[in-house]
Amino acid sequence: RPLRLPIGKYFEVDLDKVVRKKRLAYKRHEVSPSALISGDLEYFEDRVVPALLQNNFDAQKPTILISECCFMYLTIESVAAILDWFRRNCSSVVVATFEASIGSDQFGRNMHDNIG
Repeated sequence: RPLRLPIGKYFEVDLDKVVRKKRLAYKRHEVSPSALISGDLEYFEDRVVPALLQNNFDAQKPTILISECCFMYLTIESVAAILDWFRRNCSSVVVATFEASIGSDQFGRNMHDNIG
């Protein structure tokens, strides 16, 4: 039996180029995310937050912020600003991250090449 979680609305933020590809893939597979938002996280408060609010992000509802191999591409200041915005504005927030560590295996070398 699948796990059923009471998820209200799902927001996905990615770069414009990636969002365009995702929209095509979602359409092809007849998947409809709640909100697919184009945005550069380096400009989170100025550009992404307004898009979240336009798509009815409700900071009074419990929020799960998931970053998957995202923060590692940002400056420390940008990551801190994103986390601080959620801390200041959300009534309840949990942060889950999966950020690759730069190891000596092939994956680690690829990640190093991508960000180095």
